[in-house]
Amino acid sequence: MSQVIISGLNLLDAVKASSCFYSGFFVLKYMMEKRSDPADVQTLVTDFCDKYKTALPQRTQLIKKLISAVDVNATCMAQLDSDMNHWFDPIDPIASITKQEICSIHSKLIEHLEDSSSVAEHVSMSYIVTLDMFLQAN
Repeated sequence: MSQVIISGLNLLDAVKASSCFYSGFFVLKYMMEKRSDPADVQTLVTDFCDKYKTALPQRTQLIKKLISAVDVNATCMAQLDSDMNHWFDPIDPIASITKQEICSIHSKLIEHLEDSSSVAEHVSMSYIVTLDMFLQAN
């Protein structure tokens, strides 16, 4: 699996599409809510540009830890924190979804993907199941 460097940000090729779609979904969601106030939109743009480079690798780092964990659920619970919950790339996209639910779905994800699955496949599926949880909750 090759890596691509975008403005100093290392991305696995296979993760680019899922992370861009996921972040784009939330960027659009929040931009649409704030579109009546240009200052609010500019605040979102500035926040996104300031934090995206450091926020994006966090999900991959979490998934790598979960793949190698003996107890995926416990490791997940210990790893989740507010630093991972950016408005444009939330690991927990809505308050009604609990930390336990996020960890439970990731535990099932790790369990059901084959050992031969790549980190990129796990990360991409993490984005998909998290978005699905968000859409089901709304």
